[in-house]
Amino acid sequence: MNKILFKAYSIPTGYDMPQLSGAGVNLDHVFVVSSSNNDWNCFGRGLGVIGDPQAHLLNQGMGYARWASLIYGQEFEGTVTPSPAAGLYEKFDGVCHNAANRILVLVGDDVDVRDAAGNELVTLMYGKFGFNIDAYVKRVKDAAAQVNREEPGALQESDIEEVLGRINYDQSPDEEIEMLTEDLETRLVQLLNTFDSTKKTAFIQIYSELQKKRLEVFAGQAAGGQVVDTRPALASQLKPALERCLLSLFDLLGEEQFIGIFKVRPEIALKFLLP
Repeated sequence: MNKILFKAYSIPTGYDMPQLSGAGVNLDHVFVVSSSNNDWNCFGRGLGVIGDPQAHLLNQGMGYARWASLIYGQEFEGTVTPSPAAGLYEKFDGVCHNAANRILVLVGDDVDVRDAAGNELVTLMYGKFGFNIDAYVKRVKDAAAQVNREEPGALQESDIEEVLGRINYDQSPDEEIEMLTEDLETRLVQLLNTFDSTKKTAFIQIYSELQKKRLEVFAGQAAGGQVVDTRPALASQLKPALERCLLSLFDLLGEEQFIGIFKVRPEIALKFLLP
């Protein structure tokens, strides 16, 4: 099995477009395609818009398309919400940035969509790969096993371990929050380096409190096939915590720095991140 070219694109999203355009702000939708015309469209537009003048190439590299398709869900390629993408449901446990990163992790180190507009907001809420990292890791492993059943020896153990290493997974119970916090610090390192220790600690604490609330809400909901049915209830329960987080960061950073980082005011950020 040979690697083929993966390309990640961004295009301005339609979320709340009148308010965003009026403020001179664009938040991006992102997606991934392959040289074999795989359409990992990540809940929205995909392969059909790569010729659009607003579509922008973010990143590219070589990866195994069959492995990626199994991780993404081959039957969902080119479909939109409420269909899942790479095990994620939009605005439930991730958004398009997270789904794209779940495919691009097969390509190489630091091959992701970090340059897309809105990445700071996505990282704040969902981290790099979205929530439920343990289920994602299982998905990567199961997809690799399927590839090797179809074509024995196509993926070496070293290929799989390399990808799992990029995900930076560990078995400790608090790993998901730890990983998300580390990812936030990595993504916003230039910002955090400008803070004194008190301000940096406050920033991370505000974020951690949001994630703890998110885990509580998730734990109280039914799992498995009912995930779509529980999304409205989850969003309703999580929205006050997210709003509190955004407003606390707005107070901590001030209007100019908050908008400089996240591109939008808290009320628009809330709509971008949750239904």
